Amino acid sequence: MGKTLHLKMDALVRDLVQAHRQLQEEHELLLVIWHDRGSRKDINLLEVFEGWPESGIGELDSYAYGPSATFPLPGRLHLTLAGPKDFREACQRGHPLILRARADGEIVFEASAKSRKRSVESLKKAFHGES
Repeated sequence: MGKTLHLKMDALVRDLVQAHRQLQEEHELLLVIWHDRGSRKDINLLEVFEGWPESGIGELDSYAYGPSATFPLPGRLHLTLAGPKDFREACQRGHPLILRARADGEIVFEASAKSRKRSVESLKKAFHGES
């Protein structure tokens, strides 16, 4: 990916994360992983929210969105959402999306509140395949 395109994608990802932090008032954003970063058009984000409905079996909810007036994306936004328990379970089971994210993903946001530090550290360890 060219440097100019990468900088534009970085800026879009930062803006998207900030918007998602503000939109999800009933759920606190804990962690965001930008994965499949080699895409020239699409942005792929995995977001973990405290209070997100849990399946209990490591299911990850995925959605795709096109460009909008607010976010003039060059392609599509692929957004995967999970609660902490499902995220940890998906990491432990080696969910295909987690394996792709581990290959080239980058943590672009982690909650900074002291009350969330232990939870965020646990999520990061799960993502990196640590106990």
